[in-house]
Formats: sequence, C-alpha cells, structure tokens
Amino acid sequence: MRIILSKRNREEKTLLLWNDAMVERKRETVGEKITAILIAFLLLFAHYNGAFGVSLSTLVLLIWAPVILFKLIVCRNIVITPIIPIALFMLFRILNHGIEFTEFVLSLLVLLYILAAVNNLISFRFFLQTILFVAVLATACLFVQYTSYYIVGVHINFIPTFLLNDFMLNQTRVAVTSAMGNGLYRPSAFFTEPSHYAQYVFPLLFYLLLSPNINREKIRYAVLISCGLILTTSGVGIATAIVLWIAFFCFYTFQKNRKQFFRGVIVIFLFVILFAVLYVRIEIFREAILRLFGESTLSSYSSTDGRTKGGMLLLEALDKRNWILGIGEYQSIPGYYVSGLFEIILTNGIVGLILYLLIFIQHIIISRRDFKIFSAFCMILLVYSNIYSLQYMVYYFAFLFCGYAQFRKSKQREKIL
Repeated sequence: MRIILSKRNREEKTLLLWNDAMVERKRETVGEKITAILIAFLLLFAHYNGAFGVSLSTLVLLIWAPVILFKLIVCRNIVITPIIPIALFMLFRILNHGIEFTEFVLSLLVLLYILAAVNNLISFRFFLQTILFVAVLATACLFVQYTSYYIVGVHINFIPTFLLNDFMLNQTRVAVTSAMGNGLYRPSAFFTEPSHYAQYVFPLLFYLLLSPNINREKIRYAVLISCGLILTTSGVGIATAIVLWIAFFCFYTFQKNRKQFFRGVIVIFLFVILFAVLYVRIEIFREAILRLFGESTLSSYSSTDGRTKGGMLLLEALDKRNWILGIGEYQSIPGYYVSGLFEIILTNGIVGLILYLLIFIQHIIISRRDFKIFSAFCMILLVYSNIYSLQYMVYYFAFLFCGYAQFRKSKQREKIL
C-alpha cells in the first residue's frame, strides 16, 4: 500500500510541476525523451573535447541528427512556418560573407532541431525535468563547496578538467584551483563559471515562476534554484532572479482580489526586507550586487564593463558599411569578453542583428505569456552574455519553440471543445 501511495504521490508532483509543459498526457516516445536529454545537456557538453576537432555538444547533435531527420520525414502535417525567421537569419549568415562547410552544417543542425521542437518531436516535460535534475544537483554541490570552504578552508572541485578543451581549461584554472575571483569565493559546482550556471537555469526559472498554472511544487523548486543563483554570486543571475520574483508576485497576487492584493503588498514588503538584510549582513551577496556597478569594496572590477567594454572597443573600429553588414570573422582583444550582441553586429552587422531579434519578437507576438517575457529577456541578455553560439541557440530556441508547440496545441484543443 505504501509503495502504491508513494508512486501516486510522485505522479501527482510530476503533474503539478509540468502541468504547463504537457497539454496532452500522452506517453512520450523513447526518441523524444533522448532528444530532450541531449539538448538539456548541451551547455554542459559545450566545453568538453569531442572528436574530429569539434566539441562534445556538436558531436552529440551530429550523431543524433539522422534520427531527428527520419522522424521529420515520417511526420504527418509537418509545421514549417514558425521557423521562417530563424531560417532567414541563417540564410543571411551564409550569403552575407560566406561561411565554411562546417558552419553551414551547424546552421542546418540548428534548423533541424528547432523544426523538431515545433513539431513536438522533443519531450518538453522531459527537457525541463532534466534541467531541473541538473540544477538541483548543481545547487547541492554549491552547498557542499561553501560548507567545505568556510569550515575547513578547502575548495572542492567538481569539474572534470581532464575532459575540458584547451581553451576552456585555461579559462577555468582559477575556478578549479581556488574559485576565487576579484576577492570573492565564487564556486560554480560542475559548471565552468558562475554565469554558465545562471544561463543554464534561466529557462526553467521562467517556467516555474511565470507559467499560467502556478502551485507550491513549482515555487518550492524556484526557491531552491534562486538560492543556487545567489550562491554562485553571478550578478546577472541574482538580478534576474530578483526581477522574476517581483514579476511573479505582481502576476499572481495583484490580479485576484482585494485580499490577495494586500497579501501581495505584504509579501513584497517582506521581500524588500529580506533583500536589505542579505545586502547588509551577507558580504558575498552585497559584493555580488556591487560588482554589477563596479562599486565592490574588494575589487574595482565592474561585471557590466567586463561584459561590454571589449565589444565596444571592437565596434569603434568599424566603418559605416561594416556597421550595416559586419565583417564576418573578427579578431577578439585578449583579456576582453565579447557578448552575443557585439558578436552579431561584428559578424553580420545591424541587418543580422535585426533578423536575429525578429526570432524573439515573433515569440513575443505568438507565444504564451511566460515565453513572451523570456523572449524579451533574451534580447536583453544578449548585451551581457554570448547566447549566440550553436549550443545556446539550440538550447534556448528549443525551450521557446517547444513552449510554442504546446501553446499552439492547447489553442487547437480549445477550438475543438
């Protein structure tokens, strides 16, 4: 009897967590689940050695591509229209400056997997569930790292350095040896840096806090992931978590009735007090916030400048024509970070940037509210993070287009009913 009740409780929790990720309670195929798992692990695979000169994430996408292609070939009533904006962007990239055969194949890979997402060939529930598993495990690792560091003074490394590619190995030496950065202890579990953890959990946190049917199960996990973001001291991560929680309180408390309104005001007030206490009493939290503006007492480093200055310096060297169409390949400045916004302008100009932003604008128009907000957020995130790479495009676009596919299906069911 206990086993039956335990199984029933797990099923109920699953339904509560993913009630907005599966319109129909159909049994997902093994192929749909495997595809979901592979895409959910893409950002983790990106920094590890694969074979034939490509990263592990690219290798995984290539190996699984024939399965996706076969599924699309046998798929009835295949939907293509939603991927037109991203197809136009990929076509512009190819025609603008010309790209190598490898880049051409990678562009086709992005389109292939996004087309699979649009046509419900990726289990959206399993995709989010895998991200949740990784996020909870990473948060647990962060607690272990902090406990070990502040009790016995030892940094525990969870990154398998022997698998990292040479570039990433050089970038993560500090994270592996001491995790100290600009005077702060900044562990990142098994992610190569704090911002990578933040960028990984963003889609899940948007779903948990802003999806239509909120419940305690979603809030419980949202709190846990937010704690993980704070522990990484990622400025962008902490700022995003704060904004999302404020949006959550606005959407789900102020809309109901007068009683709920006053309850919402009280919760917001308590949230402000909590933020103030954390800021005053917890040095790590305070310094993480101050780093955004270069006001940290431990370092003069500004995370905002660090993520934008390199791109600005490169853009200053462009003439008017190159501002419009870009220069194709560019040489980065050693020691400077180039975010996605600047990379797009440098490689494909303002025209390329407009075409890329149209992908997100499309979802602001056609998708569900949480995906609308996430799309707007991605356009802002481009300024500070490089979510323009192959892995991020497949990962973030899979989230958006899987969500759109579920939203479209729910609308179709409403018309039938």
